[in-house]
Amino acid sequence: MRRFFPHGILGWFGPIVSTGIALVVVAGIVVVTGMYNIAASIPHPSGWAQLLHFSFERSVAQHASELSRPDDFEAEWRVVQGAGHYGHACAGCHGAPGLGQNVMALQERPQPQYLPEVVGEFSDKELAWIVLHGAKYTGMPSWTDTDREDEAWSVAAFLRRLPEMDYKTYRKLAYGTEGEITDLSLPAKFTQFEPTEESSKTKTPDPHTHRTSVPATGFTEFAMNDTLMSMCGRCHGADGLGRGIGAFPNLTLQDPEYLRRTLEAFAHGDRHSGFMRTVATQLSDNQIMALSAYYSMLPETRSPGAEALDATLIDEGRSIAENGVPKRNVPACLSCHEQTKFTSRLFPHLNGQYANYIESQLKLFAKGARGYAGDYGPMDELAHQLEPEEMKAVAAFFNAQEPTRLTNAPASSQNAAREQSGINRAADGSQTPTADTGEAYQEEAPAAATRAE
Repeated sequence: MRRFFPHGILGWFGPIVSTGIALVVVAGIVVVTGMYNIAASIPHPSGWAQLLHFSFERSVAQHASELSRPDDFEAEWRVVQGAGHYGHACAGCHGAPGLGQNVMALQERPQPQYLPEVVGEFSDKELAWIVLHGAKYTGMPSWTDTDREDEAWSVAAFLRRLPEMDYKTYRKLAYGTEGEITDLSLPAKFTQFEPTEESSKTKTPDPHTHRTSVPATGFTEFAMNDTLMSMCGRCHGADGLGRGIGAFPNLTLQDPEYLRRTLEAFAHGDRHSGFMRTVATQLSDNQIMALSAYYSMLPETRSPGAEALDATLIDEGRSIAENGVPKRNVPACLSCHEQTKFTSRLFPHLNGQYANYIESQLKLFAKGARGYAGDYGPMDELAHQLEPEEMKAVAAFFNAQEPTRLTNAPASSQNAAREQSGINRAADGSQTPTADTGEAYQEEAPAAATRAE
């Protein structure tokens, strides 16, 4: 027996090393010969899927503690925001209330779980962590922009409500009012999907195995099928007001050039958003131009909710907007915003925008997590100098203001007059956005505007 079980520690060294070498050799033979069948058509051996899932649960529980649950986690706007993305990107694998799972997804190994039944097994932090970071060897991707932890929390907020929903509630949250997806169509002449080499601006690390150029494929081929509003209208609505609770920004306020540059920035990752990137990457240049023209020519409408804002908070915000915070070298917001029509192509209109949306953007700037539609980014440093209550006050002030269309465009007077005429006709109902007005805007888009927030 001594021959097989040495007494000294050093006596075990040789057998251990020999066993390790033998295991490596056996593993090498299995890998090189292809002996192990990796076919997903063959279920995992009994107990193996359970072991993998247990390992997944333990890893998530260990690492999810790094996240901090936001105070507004249960806010309705978060639930609505998360629902829009879930319906677009998640339901295809994980199912929805009253609906089964995609039969192709169920052929994955391991199989994706039916979330309406299992979300209760995870804490809020664990749900947000899984959404943000995904999981290797499961087919669960990470968030496209992992610095947008706030978006992962919105999806988690929706998931927490998922088990109590019926089909109608889910459909209304994920796809719009009463579950009706708008059938509004933009002019076909202006929305044709046609990828070009010039539009492929994103660098691909290895073009032989992957391609990250745009336009790209997606979970639904709304862009390729030229049904843009069936996707965009889910969250932003045909009226551009974005559901009316601040889950999504009010697009009716913005200049078409600003919207165009913002969509391009989302597509190429310069603006950070896991919600918007999965949509914007599918759009062709023509479609981006069409959407920008359409939403900018809707009647400008102040975002709902202004009447409920605190008057004292609005006054505090007015002081910062008009005078800045001199003791911390923060300039007045109005030194850039709401100045001229040209500056509105570089800096977004804030008058009439949702207070909670403005506040969330300021927080992202302070964290350096928002990104810009251009190479000029002053807001990261400036927002970092603002206190949370000051952000809330500034946001309240701008939400309380009536939107105004600035008219002193730096373009030629003829072009400016033609553009303003098209906007006015759309605003008073005498003309809706058409291919002609879209083309007019396309011709007038300022090539000189090279920087924007």
